[in-house]
Amino acid sequence: MRDTSSSWTLTARDLPEKFSKSPHSGWQPSEDAPADVRITPERKQQEILGFGGAFTESTAYNFSRLGQENQRRFLDAMFHPVHGNGYNLCRTHIHSCDFALGNYTYVDEGDADLTTFSLVHEEKLLFPLL
Repeated sequence: MRDTSSSWTLTARDLPEKFSKSPHSGWQPSEDAPADVRITPERKQQEILGFGGAFTESTAYNFSRLGQENQRRFLDAMFHPVHGNGYNLCRTHIHSCDFALGNYTYVDEGDADLTTFSLVHEEKLLFPLL
C-alpha cells in the first residue's frame, strides 16, 4: 500500500525548488531487499525530540566571514520553522574535532586538577555563533 500522507522537503543547494515540499516519492522496496521496513505509527517505539546540526569551529569560522544580512539568512535557513529547516537541536564539540581549524584542548596534558582549564579558544569564533 502506497503512503501518500508523507512528503519530502528539498534542501539541496542551487535548486529552484529549494525548501519546497514534494509529495511522497513512491519509494518501493527492491525485489532483493534483505528486510522489510514497516512503518507502524500506532506503535510508538521511540520519541523524536527534534532535528539539528553541529556547531563546529569550521562552521563558526565560515559564519564569521558572512556579512550581517547573510548571517541572518543562514540562521533563518537553519532554524526558521516555516521558511527553513526548522532545526531545534544542535550540538558542539569538546576540545578540537575533525572540523576544527587546528588541534587544541581545554586543559594542558597531565593537569588532573584542571588548573589550566580554559575556554578562551572558543571565545573568538564558536561562542559568538552559539
